[in-house]
Amino acid sequence: MDNTTIYRDAFAPYHARLVEQGTARIRSAYARAVQLAGPSVWALFRYDVPLSHFYNEVVSRCTRRDGNMMNSPVYLDESRLSAFVAEWADAELMAAAEKLAGKVGNLENVTVDYSSSAAEWFSVTGTRTNGDIVRIVQNQTINVSSRGKLFNQWPALIYVNGKKVSEAQYKRL
Repeated sequence: MDNTTIYRDAFAPYHARLVEQGTARIRSAYARAVQLAGPSVWALFRYDVPLSHFYNEVVSRCTRRDGNMMNSPVYLDESRLSAFVAEWADAELMAAAEKLAGKVGNLENVTVDYSSSAAEWFSVTGTRTNGDIVRIVQNQTINVSSRGKLFNQWPALIYVNGKKVSEAQYKRL
């Protein structure tokens, strides 16, 4: 089994958390959009440009319009919301696993520790071919880009033989 698969498995428990966070973020943005621009969410950009970017990029994929007029009310469509958030979480976790594999390379005897009680972080420990013990402490933070894209940041701390190293230092080892 290659390390990318191991890392995908390590990230798998975060799927439910991402679905929950993504759903909450979309629901909150939808409610704020309706509060600012009314039930049709027409001309939202006049009230909140960053929110309108997020609405157009993400939230609109999870809504339906009740009618065919520009001023018809817009509603969250639960099936669209569920499908979008599940697909988004899958893609985010795949990208995070691939990024981690690219960052630390192939390790042997890989173990994963989920000792964070709130599932805020986990650690991956393995051995390099030269015998160095590598531990990666992986965190997760949900965010929205300035263009309205929903994404996760996965900051990682890397330790080699118990000493913290930067990604650049690790690559030089």
